[in-house]
Amino acid sequence: MLSNGPANPPTPSDRRLDLAADALRFCLQRRNLRRTSRIALIVGLVLTAINQGSVIASGHATAMTWLRCALNFVVPLIVSNAGLLSGRARPSGDGATPGPRAAGSIPALSGREPESE
Repeated sequence: MLSNGPANPPTPSDRRLDLAADALRFCLQRRNLRRTSRIALIVGLVLTAINQGSVIASGHATAMTWLRCALNFVVPLIVSNAGLLSGRARPSGDGATPGPRAAGSIPALSGREPESE
């Protein structure tokens, strides 16, 4: 069995898989999933009513109609998770550009006075 020690550094592919797994774990945290699923539910209902409401109400819904309805919920879930991930600060030192700082770390947004050096 190979180990990722100094002799076997992680490959870019390994790093991408680790980042994807970390992102998935973050999105599936109860507090995050609750927020993003609520957004997807509300936006999905509105989109379904606007885009497919008349077809469903008239009784002419096909399998394709229901597939479109499902996508009305999936797409907002993906977008809200992407927004959640984009707002998350990434650790420094990984070679990537750091993400935005958390609102609590920006004095103007946290209500704190800036620290003097």
